[in-house]
Amino acid sequence: MNSHLPQGGSTETMPMLWTLLLDAPVGIALLDPEMRVLKLNSLMAELIGLTSLEYVRHHASEVFREHAPVVLELLAQAASSGVSKREVQFDILVPGHSHRWVLHAYPLFDGQTVPGYGLLATESRRTAESEAPSVLINSEERFRLLAENAVDMIYRYRITPDPGFEYVSPAATTMLGYTPEEHYHDPHLSSKIVHPSDRLLLQTILSGAHSGHPVMLRWQHRNGNLVWTEQRNRLIRDTLGRPVAIEGIARDVTDRRRTEEALIQALEAERHARHVAEVLHSANLALTRSLDADHVMAALLEHLSSLVPYDSAAVLLLEGDDRLVFRAARGYERFGTAEGIVGLSVDVGADPVLKPIVERRRSFLVMDTANATRWQVRPGFGHIRNWFGVPLLAGETVIGVFCLDKAEANFFTPEHVDMAELLAMPAAIALQNARLFGEVTSGRARMRALSERLVAVQETERAHLARELHDEIGQMLTSLSLALTVSDRMPVEMLRERIAQVQRQVNQLTTQVRTLSLNLRPAMLDDLGLLPALVWFTRRYGDQTGIQVQLQHAGLDQQVITPSVGATAYRVVQEALTNVARHAKVTRALVQVWATDAILAVQVMDEGVGFDVELALTAYSSSGLIGMQERVRLAGGYLTVESAPGEGVRVLAEIPLTPPEERF
Repeated sequence: MNSHLPQGGSTETMPMLWTLLLDAPVGIALLDPEMRVLKLNSLMAELIGLTSLEYVRHHASEVFREHAPVVLELLAQAASSGVSKREVQFDILVPGHSHRWVLHAYPLFDGQTVPGYGLLATESRRTAESEAPSVLINSEERFRLLAENAVDMIYRYRITPDPGFEYVSPAATTMLGYTPEEHYHDPHLSSKIVHPSDRLLLQTILSGAHSGHPVMLRWQHRNGNLVWTEQRNRLIRDTLGRPVAIEGIARDVTDRRRTEEALIQALEAERHARHVAEVLHSANLALTRSLDADHVMAALLEHLSSLVPYDSAAVLLLEGDDRLVFRAARGYERFGTAEGIVGLSVDVGADPVLKPIVERRRSFLVMDTANATRWQVRPGFGHIRNWFGVPLLAGETVIGVFCLDKAEANFFTPEHVDMAELLAMPAAIALQNARLFGEVTSGRARMRALSERLVAVQETERAHLARELHDEIGQMLTSLSLALTVSDRMPVEMLRERIAQVQRQVNQLTTQVRTLSLNLRPAMLDDLGLLPALVWFTRRYGDQTGIQVQLQHAGLDQQVITPSVGATAYRVVQEALTNVARHAKVTRALVQVWATDAILAVQVMDEGVGFDVELALTAYSSSGLIGMQERVRLAGGYLTVESAPGEGVRVLAEIPLTPPEERF
């Protein structure tokens, strides 16, 4: 393509056109056929660093200076070819212009000749575009080197059209145990190895719906370990604003998280330990504040609720050798079973859950009563699904058990049992102290009542003895005194009759004195021993009361029975048979006496009307029972009284053959 000047014009006669081009956004230079510069517009002058007065009529080699070889070559090509050289590029870089420029050479025709040439400098868009890939390639290469050597995992996840990873840095292998290739091959790998609790959050992130702030995710490492990562993601959108990808970086914060969790656990453990210490301190104060067993058991159940979240709980005390009795309960009212629980008794030997607690002196936990073969369902306890019992130990002796219940199976843990056991020892000590205090208080009351009864009995016996001496023996002695008073003139026959009368009265008096003496203490007990005294007493008792007594004995002739032991046994039989005569309403009774190497045992039984033993002892209404108890206790033995209304009576005294003061 050639450039033509307007007809009749020249390069020097176009002021209007040149005025228009002077400030054009492209650089323009006009040269004559000898390559001298005629004109430069403002931009061309600025690009080559000249002013307009410096270049007029100067050769192109002087005007373009260091660029002259390229410019002259370009002009020569345009002159020889006669066409413009538009695609020949020439970069002009000058201060203040960061862009690249392309220089074009044009031959100018006025119709037949070439009166000159034109140079046109335009901004080099093609050059910038052609170099952009190289710059991007270099930048991408630097990014890849950085990403592949980074400790953090860098990734790009494609949201649409086909979700999957476009890039995963090698750090993924160390961090999660899976290579980048495995992530590329399985688009769902991240969802498979993320922690189940974090799966929904990950899906939200990968869908592009997450807000973009840093998040914590947990992952299952290929080796099975749990890995914590902190994710920082950026959502990539297309020109229409639609999410197309997620770019992010994941940092392994497992060690930091473990440190944080360890600190949290330490703080929680410290808080829990402080809470337990406060509960134990409060419990110790409450348990030792009272010597009343009911208050102690109530305090135990109250403080247990601060350590173990139970639904219901109870305290059972061991009474006798094989009976656990419910003495305190809490929480059963929620299940409508509060009434009637206190006072229930359980046979320890027949209960497969309580028996090992008492025998082994160790706690016992039932995780699910519905599946436990040992568990026995009792009325009022149907709500229990989880249960454990803790023994109350006073030294090495089990004095009771407290148990905690839950309506939810598998709720209690061994840690709950450990917490409850912390209160077992102080509670057992408090209960033992309360029991001892009760026994001392009861003993004092019994002693006071016994003393009062003994004084009354002594006064009664003294009054009876006084009446016997005054009414019977006194009268006989007075009669004897009168009978012995005789006159000197009394006939012999009358004197003989008077002597015979006196002899009869003396014999009668002797009998009454002997009877009175035997009632106080039979002489044969000291002279002949226990067995002859019992034989004589039971026969005489039968003659006097009409109650036939069967006496059975064994081993009495093989042991040495001291007078004190024999007297104790004799008084037990005497008092027991006296009660039979007064209250039993029977015609038969059984007395059994036997001796072993260590003890002398006396047992008296009847099948009469019976009575409430506990009521009789606590009301101190039976001085005979209390007297027997104290007499046997002073001898170092034990007295057992078993009876109930309508079921007869069994009295058993076990007396050591060796007196207490001689055992050491």
